[in-house]
Amino acid sequence: ALRPPCRGRAAYRSSICTITALAAMACMLLSGARPFLSAAYQRRVWVRALAAAGASGTTGAAEAVGTAPLATVLLDSKGQAVNAESALKGKSVALYFAGQWCPMCRDFTPKLAKFMEDNADKAVVFVSSDFSAQDFALHVASMPGSWTAVPYASPAQDALKRKFRIWGGREQPSFGDGRRGGIPALVVVDAATGEELRYLDAEAKGVAALRDW
Repeated sequence: ALRPPCRGRAAYRSSICTITALAAMACMLLSGARPFLSAAYQRRVWVRALAAAGASGTTGAAEAVGTAPLATVLLDSKGQAVNAESALKGKSVALYFAGQWCPMCRDFTPKLAKFMEDNADKAVVFVSSDFSAQDFALHVASMPGSWTAVPYASPAQDALKRKFRIWGGREQPSFGDGRRGGIPALVVVDAATGEELRYLDAEAKGVAALRDW
């Protein structure tokens, strides 16, 4: 059998473990054995899948969109690639800029989730300010399943931050001092063109900012 190069064996083993875990879960679900899958186990599997997608193949797919105003490839809560046009069709779309390391973001996200429960005509697209693929995966796994995310560390992620001039204070070494606001923040956009319709400064206004959406 072919063996991967030494430097690639860790990633190879991680991919095999993730695929095996996902396959096992699928088999159990199909066989009706769902009760044997604890919530913690399912979460660990999805976190691994999200981290793998954000760090490899799906990010590559996002790179193909270049500097498009809004990524055409997004991730769902399980780390699967979804078409942005299909996922956001007929919705009022807001880009959500946040990072798990940010206390204000951790406080605001549950409030945003509650707001979204009562607004089925709206959609959130997460733009990460996390500092690793693993942190990104954990962050996405904690969000409502209906939200989507721009692939981690993709050109689209950085382009959106620069376009709307929103990033966290800890990101200033990478993006500079020219921001108009920090995180958490939302930008309501035209999903077809990516152009801004409304800026919701949740860092300054908290949940009150959502009144303008």
